[in-house]
Amino acid sequence: MTAILKLTIEKITDVESYPGWCVAYFLDSDSNKIEVEDKIPVLFDGELDLLVERLKFGKVETSIPCEVKEKKDGLFMIDISTKRGFEDTNGNHLFWVNKESLIRRSKQQS
Repeated sequence: MTAILKLTIEKITDVESYPGWCVAYFLDSDSNKIEVEDKIPVLFDGELDLLVERLKFGKVETSIPCEVKEKKDGLFMIDISTKRGFEDTNGNHLFWVNKESLIRRSKQQS
């Protein structure tokens, strides 16, 4: 299932590395703040410098297309790599999201 992950970006770290890393959170359907515990690589329309400038004036909201891979025991696996076209050395960027609003990063299992 394809979904849109709406992120609120609070800061950028490791700006020198491309595509850069953002520390972010998103809101669930009840507007509860869900923290992303691990950093997410962000490619903000190819304009990392612009994003860094915008963050000087506050938080930045953006939407990332993602693929919800499966659902079991209340867990959703969100894959943001399939729609963004990037991988890191650990493989695809996958986040397990459960109903307690806990997100942990996981390598794709082969």
